[in-house]
Amino acid sequence: MKKTNWKKASGEVIGFSIALLFLIGFFSQIIGTCVYVAHKEELNEAVMRIGRGIVTEDSMDKAQEKAEKAMKAYMGDREYMPLDEMSISVDYTSGSKKEWTKGNFITVSMVAHIKSGCFMAPHTTLVSTKVMIEQ
Repeated sequence: MKKTNWKKASGEVIGFSIALLFLIGFFSQIIGTCVYVAHKEELNEAVMRIGRGIVTEDSMDKAQEKAEKAMKAYMGDREYMPLDEMSISVDYTSGSKKEWTKGNFITVSMVAHIKSGCFMAPHTTLVSTKVMIEQ
């Protein structure tokens, strides 16, 4: 019976192990990026829906209250975006009058922490949209 020399193949095992670790890290970053993009699109959709829902309110305070309630109802508590790490704000758009009148523009902004596990994607994401008051 022939004796096996294990020292001869140790370089290949080490190289394979390093390559395997690199590939696992690479694929996990791709998956994390996909998770981030999907949740950011979800935030964009939520801000657009919430913005369209608050433009018929009577004042900025009522619009802010309705936006917070709508954010809690629409977004819920998710594993990748916890509700306690989300916030929404309604402000007058720069360059517009600072009063709640028909035809004036407001900016609805939502800040969320997306836990994607990807080091390339930002952890805190700001999504905003500009809508016109339709009172």
